[in-house]
Amino acid sequence: MELALVPQMRPQQSLGVSPALIASVQLLELGTVDLTETVQRELEENPALVLAERPSCRVCGLPLDHGQGCPRCGGGERVRESSLTTDPLAADPLATVAERTSDAQRLLAELRLALPAGEHSIAEILVASLDERGYLTAAPHTIAGWLSVDPARVESVLVELCATGPAGIAAHDLRKCLLLQLDRCEGAHELARAVVSEHLHALAAGRYGAVARALGVEREEILRVRDFIRGTLRPTPGFAGADGAALRPAPPPDVIVDERPEGLRVRLTEPERFALRVCPLYARLSEEGTASERRHASHHTTRAREFATRLEQRWDTMLRVMRLAVERQAEWVLRGEGPRRPLTRMEIARELSLHQSTVSRATRERRMQLPGGRVVATAELFVSGDEGREALRTLLAQEPRALTDAELVEALAARGHRLARRTVAKYRAQLGQARHTLR
Repeated sequence: MELALVPQMRPQQSLGVSPALIASVQLLELGTVDLTETVQRELEENPALVLAERPSCRVCGLPLDHGQGCPRCGGGERVRESSLTTDPLAADPLATVAERTSDAQRLLAELRLALPAGEHSIAEILVASLDERGYLTAAPHTIAGWLSVDPARVESVLVELCATGPAGIAAHDLRKCLLLQLDRCEGAHELARAVVSEHLHALAAGRYGAVARALGVEREEILRVRDFIRGTLRPTPGFAGADGAALRPAPPPDVIVDERPEGLRVRLTEPERFALRVCPLYARLSEEGTASERRHASHHTTRAREFATRLEQRWDTMLRVMRLAVERQAEWVLRGEGPRRPLTRMEIARELSLHQSTVSRATRERRMQLPGGRVVATAELFVSGDEGREALRTLLAQEPRALTDAELVEALAARGHRLARRTVAKYRAQLGQARHTLR
């Protein structure tokens, strides 16, 4: 008997992870800052990919509708406008490479339009005295001495500078920067102004009870002021100084929830900020150029379309997840505070037929602006079924004075929640509350 090995081919199916899927997953889990850097790097490396610029708020970078103010910071009255072509094939492929002016140059140009010619030299010195944060590094009377002019003239130009530039510009410290931003906010914010003026350090240290007693208000009001300051005001005005050093402004929220008559509307800001398209010149060359031009253009246009497709997949997943999560937490989203219903990422994944890790990636390091203007982490939409933690949250919001952890244990036990002292301390820290001596 003779044995022989005879190779045979049999069709067989197996699951595999494609490079395209890996690239899509990696893009989905990027935070706002990392995504911005990734898009910028792709724009620099691929000449077939261009960014269709849109009007944006110079203060926070959020896209604007023509003639409308910024929905995030109330600014936008002085916006860098970009011309949008209706026919992409007629667009100049070199238009996106136009020279960009710095924040300092734009601010100085606007000041020259608003001031008499005799005050232009004062405006130039003031703008040159702004550091990379937008803070004023020289006192007005010092600048008046440099120019041998009346200090009142410098003060007058400084007032115009503060009104022309982004909110908070030309402040000499953090407190003044926040107060200047409050001047731009609509509505009365007298309590916020009092907190910033007199108790900013105590607020930063988490001594909310002490601030409330000093101002004669309830602790809940101080917590609302804290949330307003965190969500609306910024430590710097978002300005690149006269030396041209770029200052990365606080990124706009990833998700904006608006209250409409028909219900809550959820939208993403990324599709508006990253409106990518294939360069018309490369699109034509891939079809009409010589053989070498077609190979070169086809390679880059294919890469551009693949990157744009992965972005669309990211946005589709994020939007599906956020719409469902907001719908489940609609009452909390409308109020911006109070208890939330138990909701886990597993539930969202199961209903949308997604993997739990996909939901986690779609919500990781994302920020959401609620209808009231407060900006929160999207992670706050998800709450485990831990009733003890939620009971502690309610108790901390209602405590007449700062309670010790031992007193919190007793109060929770009276409400039917028996927790160990160290568990209460852990939950308190997770809720962002300091110990009683600092509240």
